[in-house]
Amino acid sequence: MADDHYTQDTELEFYPIVIGLTRPATFKGVPLQFAAFCAMIVGIVFIFSEDLRTLLMYPVLHAIGYALQVWDHRFIDICFLKMRKGWFVKNFSFWGGNSYLP
Repeated sequence: MADDHYTQDTELEFYPIVIGLTRPATFKGVPLQFAAFCAMIVGIVFIFSEDLRTLLMYPVLHAIGYALQVWDHRFIDICFLKMRKGWFVKNFSFWGGNSYLP
């Protein structure tokens, strides 16, 4: 029956396969977009500064991204979506929150 999938709190149970299928592709624990973004930032800073110590920024940025990814596996994707669409949307007053699709 349909009631088999509900707990006593009437919430759906977690199925690990669904979480695994919706998780973004990662490189050492962070999404590929974030890893490429960090590599570009570190590369640009390295080119302009001409100092090898700037390459040590990448592990720090990667660790920050990994911590955010552990906290919520869609956090970085949501941040990139906000950067792409803007922080505030026009229909905020109608929906009471940011809705990126009409």
